[in-house]
Amino acid sequence: MISKIDVAEEALWECLEYLEAFPPRRAAERISSRLSKLDRAARMSVLMGILDEAEADYFSPIFLDWWPDFEFPHRWDNLADRLRVAHGAVPAYNFMSADNRVFFDSLPNNVTIYRGASREFALGISWTTDIAKADWFARRFEEDTAAVFSGTVCKRDVWAVFTDRKENEILCDPLVVRLGKQM
Repeated sequence: MISKIDVAEEALWECLEYLEAFPPRRAAERISSRLSKLDRAARMSVLMGILDEAEADYFSPIFLDWWPDFEFPHRWDNLADRLRVAHGAVPAYNFMSADNRVFFDSLPNNVTIYRGASREFALGISWTTDIAKADWFARRFEEDTAAVFSGTVCKRDVWAVFTDRKENEILCDPLVVRLGKQM
């Protein structure tokens, strides 16, 4: 009997081979196709293994495709570090959808951002330009420690944007966010 661990390990090795055999966008397509067949828990573990090995020009197309499936990104210790390196080498802008590039281009040089989270996670990589959406994220688990934080980030420090889920999501380096008030 084949275990979930065996399936995940096989998927990881297969996907790592795609990184060597195909150019970035094609590798990302093949990886997405393979990962979508795994259950969510295995999928995220395999994805993080792939991203840890991916060169900068492969990182963004893979990451952007899978970011909507991430939950609780603070659990991935090196994610902000990897995004920082990838952004410095090959900005994700080059791999964002046309709609996301239009949204990014419309942002001012200093972007007001909001984050709905537990107070212990005031700084993170995921923000929004929509205060109502931040409030929804803060309250979705009905925790007593939920809060909405405001901040400002320079547009050049925005790693990627996502409009597909109507969240006006901004991914940025938490080390450069100028934290405002807690609401």
